Amino acid sequence: VDLVQGRVSTLAGVGSQGTDKEGGAMGPQQPISSPWDVTLGTAGGAEDNVLWIAMAGTHQIWALFLADGKLPRGGESKAGTCVRWAGSGSEENRNNTYPHKASFAQPSGLALAAEEPWSCLFVADSESSSIRSLALKDGAVKHLVGGEMDPLVGVDAKLQHPLGVAWTREQSLLYVADSYNHKVTETRHKAAPSVCRSYV
Repeated sequence: VDLVQGRVSTLAGVGSQGTDKEGGAMGPQQPISSPWDVTLGTAGGAEDNVLWIAMAGTHQIWALFLADGKLPRGGESKAGTCVRWAGSGSEENRNNTYPHKASFAQPSGLALAAEEPWSCLFVADSESSSIRSLALKDGAVKHLVGGEMDPLVGVDAKLQHPLGVAWTREQSLLYVADSYNHKVTETRHKAAPSVCRSYV
């Protein structure tokens, strides 16, 4: 949306839900599926050259290149190209050091923490009731909080269908909109393991 000119234009998508799980076309010619959130970031060293997209419909994280760049563990992409970055397309909670082999379950919210030591995208993965991290350097997908299969782990951090996340660098806090628990939760991230508690 051009706020000065008052003009709306389409960056990605054809106006109907697609089933493509790979991408590679120019944005306005690329079918996409239920984009739920976006955040501006970097890929391949250039500043703010990519728009990260939480693609809830195909359970993936995609990238729309605003300038030429390269994804971690991926090839070069020209400006305007819209491609999958992470997620196999299967709906499940599966972490992996290779982004294409990881799986999400309706990723719905994104927050960028580009600075060290985090250097990642935080992902609110709604249907797995978890928050995941996606490393900007190598695309590794990791569990952060919630959605734990082992009932002895993380018992004090049970989320229900989180839909949004917001990062504050100054306090090293990640705020989570924990929708089915009707709460905003904060997760503190230092060098030690994260701590999660209800905020309101």
